[in-house]
Amino acid sequence: MTMNRIGTGKLFRCVCGLLVAALMLSASAVSCGKPEQIATGSASEESYVFEDEETGKSLLRFLDNYCKWYAASPYGDWDFDSSRAADGDGNILACIASSKPCVDWSLYSDRSMEDRFVENPYDPRGWAAQSNAYYVFDEKTVEFIAREIFNLSEGDIDRLAISGEIKRLFYRQNEKYYTISDDNLQSLVEISSVFIRPAGDRYTVTFIASGVSEQNDEGLVRVEYHNCTAEMALKTIHGREYWTLYRFDSKES
Repeated sequence: MTMNRIGTGKLFRCVCGLLVAALMLSASAVSCGKPEQIATGSASEESYVFEDEETGKSLLRFLDNYCKWYAASPYGDWDFDSSRAADGDGNILACIASSKPCVDWSLYSDRSMEDRFVENPYDPRGWAAQSNAYYVFDEKTVEFIAREIFNLSEGDIDRLAISGEIKRLFYRQNEKYYTISDDNLQSLVEISSVFIRPAGDRYTVTFIASGVSEQNDEGLVRVEYHNCTAEMALKTIHGREYWTLYRFDSKES
């Protein structure tokens, strides 16, 4: 079991899972600094509450998936701007077409993740020869998520697709995305202190994302905190509502 790394913003991926679990159970073995207070408006202001309780829950699920499998991913970043998504180090396509995706695929496709798994070394380009397994994702659905849910332009989608192939994160072929299996990847990121504020036709969401970052010389696990701000909106597509993300900023505290 491996973990993502927060070095300069990414979770460390080399701490043994069993050791981490044992240390996390012991309060004396974990150093948890107090997180910096995030901005939540005036003292009298309360977090926005949606009329439909499920809408608020689905927002939290979206952010939980995103923080675990994009923000803290070795292929992602703790900052995101949909207007220039291909300009940084992160590749949102690699985190959508992934064995640990940054979105809940069941919202966009009837095909289960289990059905996407192929235990076979003979993918079209032979990338799975060593891992003996890969995942297959429908190209239209991957790019629908990138375009409609993460608000990417077609140009940025193409740039990220080319970059992902160059870096051997995935490749496009036969109207599919092929991704080598990485089922050992784990993430201990959790979100808390969520505050929601309407901003025109969008919502500004502030929260704390915390996660195990490293094992120090004394064998202690350190927890790092990120004060995060997400600019989100509810978008209706084909009669269904989806949460979408425009911007994500974070500050390590």
